[in-house]
Amino acid sequence: MQTDAIKTKWATGATTLGAWITMREPVTAEVAASAGFDYVCVDMQHGLSDLRDAAAALQATMGGTAIPIVRVPWNEPGIIGRSLDLSLIHI
Repeated sequence: MQTDAIKTKWATGATTLGAWITMREPVTAEVAASAGFDYVCVDMQHGLSDLRDAAAALQATMGGTAIPIVRVPWNEPGIIGRSLDLSLIHI
């Protein structure tokens, strides 16, 4: 599984390269996911994305090889849970 590859890199201290998406347009995530990055992070904390935008961005990454990651806006269980629910889109 693809997520195992990035976990292995992190566990061994290897460098990973990622794209941080701060714009709402899902095409940005789609292009980044296909550009050879290890991961694509949808930044809801400092970016413009809300949950709906994050869902669209995660769907857009499905055609690429990068692992999608969501940075939540704050440490609140509800928003974290909903963001985790969005990750099911990518399975």
